[in-house]
Amino acid sequence: MNASGWPTVEAKAVGIDTGALADAADFVRQNNSTCFLVAHASGLVCAEHWHCEEGFGGDKSPLAPTFTDDDRSLEDVASAQKSVVSVLVGIAVEKGLLTVTDSVTDLIGPGWSHASSSQESEITVQHLLTMTSGLDHGGRYAEPPGQVWMYNLGPAWHTLKRVLPAVAGKPLNDLLREWLTGPLGMTESQFVERPVVPEGRNAIGASSVHPDGKTFEGFVSSGYDLVRFGQAVCSAVRGEDELGISSDYFQESLKPSTDLNPSYGYLWWLNGQAFSLAPAQKEPNQGPMVPSAPDDMVSALGALGRAVHVIPSRQLVVVRMGGSPSEQVLAGSQFGVTLFDRLQLRTD
Repeated sequence: MNASGWPTVEAKAVGIDTGALADAADFVRQNNSTCFLVAHASGLVCAEHWHCEEGFGGDKSPLAPTFTDDDRSLEDVASAQKSVVSVLVGIAVEKGLLTVTDSVTDLIGPGWSHASSSQESEITVQHLLTMTSGLDHGGRYAEPPGQVWMYNLGPAWHTLKRVLPAVAGKPLNDLLREWLTGPLGMTESQFVERPVVPEGRNAIGASSVHPDGKTFEGFVSSGYDLVRFGQAVCSAVRGEDELGISSDYFQESLKPSTDLNPSYGYLWWLNGQAFSLAPAQKEPNQGPMVPSAPDDMVSALGALGRAVHVIPSRQLVVVRMGGSPSEQVLAGSQFGVTLFDRLQLRTD
């Protein structure tokens, strides 16, 4: 037994090469990481934690970690929170509170973007889930919804965190605890309002506030809690539902949501596809996002290399948290590719 309260399991017992795991853990440690966890359905295979304060953009960055009494990091997981929100939307669907084809305006009223009322009314929940809203990084109308895939770094997708409280009739953290973190025992996770960024823009120039001037929420969590989340997703894929999520929605969420980018589902990144479009890139990358990982891997990916990788065929969850191993780490980064090159989890 370990600090998480979970049993431990030997790497070789779950088909992981011991040397490859040690090599991968060493690689992660050397790249500004605070934790590296590998968990199988039967127990923890690897649980490494480091006190690292490098690669976060300074101690005033909203992504800078805090540390627990036992020196584990708590971090805003950046865009990895998208996959958490995807699951919450699926639970709302199961509860009959919304459908993915609902107009966002019908659910929360007009004025949630900088588009005109008529343009805004055409955007559905599904458009926000699939990055096809047609809104730019400032929440302005750029293209008709459904016509272009644009990984949104501004307010558009964050609007889902306004939709959920509106349809549930309770604050965001209350429904989070009731629907997800409470049932899964994720005691170190919550949504936290991010500090105001000067001029309302983040580091890459995207808006960091909603049209009404209010800032976005980050999802602060721990490595162990992210493993709990990943394991619940893995169990749900395998038909052992622990999430209370609509089965139809869940299946759709982990499939290509658009031909414009088959490596993206409903706020999840999908491995094993013909090509992918990475954030802020116009040209596709041919082949799977992570060739050395199993094709069925789905991932919650955030800035600075924060990641929750779920591999149902191997009953594995891989979590990495910490600072940026390079100047900019986005989905499809070389860091993630190299990590799985070293882990050697493919069996074909």
